Amino acid sequence: MQKRFLYVVVVAIALAIAGNAYAGIHWLPDFLGKNMDRTTDADDGGRSTDNRQEGCPNGWMTAAEIGDKACVLKGTYPWVGRCYGDCICDVDKYPYTEENCKNNYGELYLAGEKCVGDKDYYTECRDRCDEVTDMKNYPDYGCKEVYDQCHSKCEVPYTDNCHNTEHKDNGFGCKPDGYNEDCPSECEVPYEDNCHIRPDNRTNCGGDGCDKWWSDCESKCEVGTT
Repeated sequence: MQKRFLYVVVVAIALAIAGNAYAGIHWLPDFLGKNMDRTTDADDGGRSTDNRQEGCPNGWMTAAEIGDKACVLKGTYPWVGRCYGDCICDVDKYPYTEENCKNNYGELYLAGEKCVGDKDYYTECRDRCDEVTDMKNYPDYGCKEVYDQCHSKCEVPYTDNCHNTEHKDNGFGCKPDGYNEDCPSECEVPYEDNCHIRPDNRTNCGGDGCDKWWSDCESKCEVGTT
């Protein structure tokens, strides 16, 4: 009877050791290769397969990736370590977002260092107008075209004031001193007729000495009396 009891005890101990050995192999770390069960559910609800071991799951970041952001610890994974999410950027260092760096003309834009948190934050908000030269000429005749991204500065200026000058040529030309000083191509004082280029052909053959008057110069004779 005593021998049978000892036999039962030995068998029970052997079975217990065998069960523990199987459990240990089932959860051994990666360096034992195929002995690890890679189909076990991971803490994030996914499957801890080989391709998951390249980084944190669910878009979370490692400690090296979060930089100076304030983040919430989401979990610890054997292949990558601690993973963080729900990061918040330091608004004192990254004060600018799309909401506070814009105007009606699109002259402002985000620049500098970038921080990704609940939205994109930047260290700088730059003005495109600071990067272009105002091309207005002096005396100032106005601007023909402004910059697409800077409506307060001129890209193509007028070189004269002809766009503000009324052309008064009647078809007979402009008097020599009749052009605008700030618009040499536009006539300000025109000739009223063509008498400045028509000869007077009157004769002393009686009457007014003219058989035909110029149509564009009624004070001068085109064909004199013969």
